[in-house]
Amino acid sequence: MIDYPKYVKGKLTEIISKMTAEPKLFVKNPNANFTRKRKLSFETVMNLMLSMGGNSLTSELMEYFDYDVDMASSSIDRKSYIPCE
Repeated sequence: MIDYPKYVKGKLTEIISKMTAEPKLFVKNPNANFTRKRKLSFETVMNLMLSMGGNSLTSELMEYFDYDVDMASSSIDRKSYIPCE
């Protein structure tokens, strides 16, 4: 029997990996967003958004980045590049 939560997580990971190949299709400004090599890649931001629970944004970011303040604050900027459609 397949463990359904692991199956769903695997499918989401697979989809995000495919999206990462062409991030320009999924961002607000394809000529600028996620075009340079940064610590927070398109894939990282997508995984972050999917992993967020019901806590405050600050709490979620600090937990995701193991309480690294610099990474947490820069992720807010990156998250705004992806439309909420």
